[in-house]
Amino acid sequence: MADEATLSEESGLNAIRFVVDPSINVSQGTLMFISGDHAVGKSSTAQPYAGVAAADHKANEGEVEIAVHVPGRGNVFDMTNTGVTILGELVRLSGTNLVGGVKKNLQISTGQIVGIALEGGSDSEIIRVLT
Repeated sequence: MADEATLSEESGLNAIRFVVDPSINVSQGTLMFISGDHAVGKSSTAQPYAGVAAADHKANEGEVEIAVHVPGRGNVFDMTNTGVTILGELVRLSGTNLVGGVKKNLQISTGQIVGIALEGGSDSEIIRVLT
């Protein structure tokens, strides 16, 4: 996988365990979406954001749970930006392992906000995001 988020500052609060499809591989740092009741999947776009995978999950090894750094815990991640994002702007899921700024006229889905940009960035740049 590419563009996984990198944890740069951890708040000290533990990740939360969610159910995950046991047949998929998930790399640490993958942006996850809420796929069902206390369940997550790998994000793409316009999905309710669940958090960042705290560890790898290997397919078909019998494990049905994955630890996820959920939003609102004060963690800071380095994430790949799409478009132009400005300092302090809310960022949302924008693609597989991608975030983008929430522009004035952009329609967003419920739960799609990832966090706040701690720095501005251009397309494909890595920016720090407070989740």
